[in-house]
Amino acid sequence: MPDPEATILTKEILTNELAGVEKRLDAKLDGFEKRLDNKLDLQTESLKDYVDSRISQVNKRFEQVDTRFEQIDKRFDQVDKRFDQLDQKIDKLDKKLDVRVDGLVDLIERRSGEILQIENRQDDHGRRITALEVKV
Repeated sequence: MPDPEATILTKEILTNELAGVEKRLDAKLDGFEKRLDNKLDLQTESLKDYVDSRISQVNKRFEQVDTRFEQIDKRFDQVDKRFDQLDQKIDKLDKKLDVRVDGLVDLIERRSGEILQIENRQDDHGRRITALEVKV
């Protein structure tokens, strides 16, 4: 039968050995975790820098597109102004034409010696003059 004191000594030795192995294993695991954390931190920073640079590039492109849209808006504003000016010129010419047509009608009425009766008012100047010429 084994000696009980030897068994207790053996158990203590084994317990001490296991505790030592556990400490060495914990130390190695701690070192491995630190290296892994460092690598993970480096990879995270690297990824963050990459994403930041890509987002910066995209933002620059958006700024360029915004600038182009602003330039296009300015050009459309200039074109709108030119159309407004043309509309005003056309309105002035239309008024002048109305005055001249009315003057021509008066002249034709005076020259013929009688007042012409215009039965249908013509809105189109060409038709109005043609209608007046036919009646004379």
